[in-house]
Amino acid sequence: MILITGVGLPFELPRVYPGLIASSVNHEQAKFAAIASRIGTCERRWIAVVTGANKGIGLEICRQLLEKGIMVVLTARDEARGKAAVSKLQDGGAKDVVFHQLDVADPVSIASLKTFIHCQFQKLDILVNNAGVSGIELDVEALSGFNNNKVIPSETIKTELRDADNLTEGRLDNIISSFLNDFRTNNVLKDTWPTDLSAYKVSKVAVAAYTRILGRKHEEMCINCVHPGYVITDITWNTGKLTVEEGAKGPVMLALLPMVALLASSTFKLHYHPLSD
Repeated sequence: MILITGVGLPFELPRVYPGLIASSVNHEQAKFAAIASRIGTCERRWIAVVTGANKGIGLEICRQLLEKGIMVVLTARDEARGKAAVSKLQDGGAKDVVFHQLDVADPVSIASLKTFIHCQFQKLDILVNNAGVSGIELDVEALSGFNNNKVIPSETIKTELRDADNLTEGRLDNIISSFLNDFRTNNVLKDTWPTDLSAYKVSKVAVAAYTRILGRKHEEMCINCVHPGYVITDITWNTGKLTVEEGAKGPVMLALLPMVALLASSTFKLHYHPLSD
């Protein structure tokens, strides 16, 4: 799951794009107008940070953003690999790309990036949080069948997760804590939680729900998350069905919502595919 944050408007993501999308956006026309008034003009330079970007989908997201004229800060935990990725993009003709080291699990590293962004650009328009760790043993058959709408069996839990207007961080924490307790005690029941790749699936549902919570807290931003699909990358041991170019299309389109809003003459809506259905 990739989390994308920016200032902009929602739009309809065509069904040809793979994966599942959760939107934080409230589809009220007044909110659309308020956000649009803060965007400014499309002549200004857009700055994007992409995490976990030294290879795979992250690197391809950088490449596609660069093609759209965005200034990209490519980040990676490993400095040598990150710089090599920047060199690869530059060898392909890209100019507006720089590297900065980032470990998303290290507060000191995060603070360092924040200082760099403030000093170099004084602003940040787009954040694509692609960095993550699998944490699972690969089961090709299970992964290939993951893209379905039966992730959470419990109707009670699904009802709570669907309640975008009332779901809180505290309640979401309680749901996840309940799962973790069942997981630790080997009590993951099939009528409550997914029994295959359970931690992986529940974590993705949690991200989708948290996306909507963040959207309520930060109405000046457009916050979305997207499952890019089953992509051929190292994290899937190259067993995926989609190329990185295909996998990056959805995240890039969501990241460019502000630019789309500026160039469009009408209001778009994001079609929501809830992971918990």
